[in-house]
Amino acid sequence: MVRNPYLKKMKPLKVEAIPAGGMEIELLLEPSRLKEIAQERTLGFSPFGPLSVQGHLSKSGQNILLRGRIEGIIRLECGRCLETFLKTIDLPVGSEWRLVTTPPKTGGTEDGQRLEELETGLVKEGVLDLTDRILEEVILNIPIRPLCRESCLGLCPVCGGNRNTNPCNCTTGIKAGPFSVLKDLRVKS
Repeated sequence: MVRNPYLKKMKPLKVEAIPAGGMEIELLLEPSRLKEIAQERTLGFSPFGPLSVQGHLSKSGQNILLRGRIEGIIRLECGRCLETFLKTIDLPVGSEWRLVTTPPKTGGTEDGQRLEELETGLVKEGVLDLTDRILEEVILNIPIRPLCRESCLGLCPVCGGNRNTNPCNCTTGIKAGPFSVLKDLRVKS
């Protein structure tokens, strides 16, 4: 992944700055900003470097559309061995926002729809911040149980050691539990 050294830091964009034909964007979500956000809420990953966003931003009536890609490297924790590992991400992103000029009354938008019914984000006061949408896309693409590799052996249930780095023979020394007698039980039919 080749990064353009001249990418701009991600900042909120004024909607009026988006030309009628749209505009190409190349933005960076800096690791320092990601760490600030991670202190406020759980992200499910930690940054290893910046996340870059490239794409096309366009305006159509009250709607703003973004089509592009998110690239970067994130740090995750393996769901089996609990070791951290790096994962390269390269995700398509497609988002839509709707301009809202007046605050919604009683849970509805200007055209009578309820906020919960909208599948788009809302732009208030003419400023569009891509940060939350980019993070949402990354978070949604993190597996529920990330694995450092498919063949990860995980932790030993007896000694707690990482079986990927320290193979052990603890499985032969497992003590009999209260239900161990059931393994020899034979059911007659």
